[in-house]
Amino acid sequence: MRKSNVRKQFRTKFTQHQKESMFKFAQKVGWKLQKRDEELISEFCSKIGVEKQVFKVWLHNNKKYSKRATIDILPEFLIQKILCFLSLKE
Repeated sequence: MRKSNVRKQFRTKFTQHQKESMFKFAQKVGWKLQKRDEELISEFCSKIGVEKQVFKVWLHNNKKYSKRATIDILPEFLIQKILCFLSLKE
């Protein structure tokens, strides 16, 4: 069996703060990265510690959430509060 020179893709792990920030920023720019926003995007990415290309991929992968909120972007304390109202079955 031959070894191929396929590089394993690195999966970025985001903090809750980064997820929330990226979601809010994506809403602000309308889930589209336009040339005129280039400086704003670069500044945002350096502020939260995410590479621009990584943010672009995240944006593309999460566009489906642009019209609805998801539990992933909620703060941890709020998720716990919501879950305490649900039964084990739910």
